[in-house]
Amino acid sequence: MLSRALLMLIPVLLPFCAPAQNSYGRFTGRVTDQQGATILGAKVKIKQAETNAAAATATNQEGVYDFLNQLPGSYVLSV
Repeated sequence: MLSRALLMLIPVLLPFCAPAQNSYGRFTGRVTDQQGATILGAKVKIKQAETNAAAATATNQEGVYDFLNQLPGSYVLSV
């Protein structure tokens, strides 16, 4: 009887357990040389084409860059 009651509550409680979504995007990637070795500290820049909003970062020890919470749109990425 108890398990049946719990099953009936799942549709009611499930929306409260779901993570929120947002309208932001993310750019991530890895910078390597011609031999495939990662490049530490490479300067990476992005610029949104419509607004000219820009952001910059450097690659970490694995050669990875990451731009979080970027608005939707067209971007130019340079290394």
